Amino acid sequence: MVITHYRYLQVIGLVLILIAGHLWTQRLGDQSWRNHAALLKEAENDQLDILEANIENKNDPLALVGLGQKLLDNGDAESAIIPLERATQIKSNYRDAWYLLGYSYIKADLDTQSEVAVTHPIAYRQQAKKALEKAHTIDPGHEPTNHLLKELSGK
Repeated sequence: MVITHYRYLQVIGLVLILIAGHLWTQRLGDQSWRNHAALLKEAENDQLDILEANIENKNDPLALVGLGQKLLDNGDAESAIIPLERATQIKSNYRDAWYLLGYSYIKADLDTQSEVAVTHPIAYRQQAKKALEKAHTIDPGHEPTNHLLKELSGK
């Protein structure tokens, strides 16, 4: 009788766990589809914070360009401008830093959600052109730079 009673409690416990699990997944399912994009964005921001914190030497242009590229990949062109400008200050002949800086200004200009881009689009385009011209001076054969310069000049 003790074993039967114990089995009965186990079965009741498992049923309760299954019901609770089902209810929990239903609740999560209803909320998760609405919040999925927000959760992904939050995780990306956390990863960027970790990346930024892990750059041991803020004066390392390669690390700064890496951070700028990561910010660009995550759709944050305005934030990418900061480390990329710093990289160009540290190493003025770093073509990729200048190219990505110009590209960031173009992306920020196109970002209609950006308050700065909406109020200062001409400044962004001018900054993009300056950065890309510097990249072109360093490496005149760099096709991505030449392509963006052509797009900016409307040719």
